[in-house]
Amino acid sequence: MDEVTDRRMRRGRRWTIASVAGLAVLLAACGSTSSSSRVVVIGDSVTAIEHADLAQALDPPYTTTFLIRSGGRITALADELRSTGQPDVAIVNVGTVDALHPVNGTDTAGDPLAPVEDAASGISCVVLTTINVDADHHSGDDVAARINHRIAVLGRSDPTRYKVVDWNHFVATLPAASVSTYVQPDGIQETVDGAQWLATADLAAVRACGTTHQPTVIGANNA
Repeated sequence: MDEVTDRRMRRGRRWTIASVAGLAVLLAACGSTSSSSRVVVIGDSVTAIEHADLAQALDPPYTTTFLIRSGGRITALADELRSTGQPDVAIVNVGTVDALHPVNGTDTAGDPLAPVEDAASGISCVVLTTINVDADHHSGDDVAARINHRIAVLGRSDPTRYKVVDWNHFVATLPAASVSTYVQPDGIQETVDGAQWLATADLAAVRACGTTHQPTVIGANNA
């Protein structure tokens, strides 16, 4: 048994997901990232919940720096990403705060994700996480929807560089009875199981860097 296979088996044993009919299973694929790859994670309160699971998933074999700010907005987090130099991979989960509290003239027009795109321009692989559009229902705006649309466009335009972790799609297609397993009562932040889902998807995305493979949600989540 090779080392990669052994790590996958051990990770699979650690990660126990609720046995609900129709729930998705994530496939990981091996890409061009190596054990010496440097990974930077930027995110807001959603990533703060995922932090422990993601740290365990990535280390070893990756060298990981976490830049997580619970109230972090896209522009400020993009500035922090610039300060890291040029990592091999950036895992990005931003926009929930901006969607919940949009600022007229900035978040409400154009491409809200543009500051991150600019900050990541020299990074060879960027993992982008869609955000729960329920944030738009709270604010009455469409920032989350526009961020998710832009992520989809980037993923299609260059799938070897941009990897998409489609958290919003996963949540939106869960059976009603299973939503509380993955999403907290506020309807926005993930639960412990949701954090494990995100960490597993992020790891799959990093491993797929340099290939056209995207972390894939298999099967329909039928209500």
